[in-house]
Amino acid sequence: MKGAKRPMRFMRFDGSSLPTEEDGVLKGRLAAVRDWESRAAAANFNARQLASSSEVSLRHLERFFQMHAGMSPQAWLDNLRLRRAVVLLSNGQSVKRVAYDLGFKQPSHFSQKFKHFYGLAPSSVPLSCPS
Repeated sequence: MKGAKRPMRFMRFDGSSLPTEEDGVLKGRLAAVRDWESRAAAANFNARQLASSSEVSLRHLERFFQMHAGMSPQAWLDNLRLRRAVVLLSNGQSVKRVAYDLGFKQPSHFSQKFKHFYGLAPSSVPLSCPS
């Protein structure tokens, strides 16, 4: 039926609920991808680079993420790197080091995004206790 919307499938940030060929949902290159988080890091959390490394166009990747994650690939990548930031900060890394490790060009831009996403400054993240 023309104009009918497909049901939206959401993926968790750990990639565990990404659709696979076994689901009968996807065919092609993106169906075979299992390591989204490592690909994201290798692409320096950049959607265009992620599309290139996945051997698809940016537009194809955008349609895939919109359909299966309910957001753009860049929004998913930004969320992923901000979640990784919490882990790194709680392990005692400096804000500046985390910003550069996660591909931000300026620590101030990282701090602004972090505060907008979490509602607190990255320097406020408590250190985790050693087990």
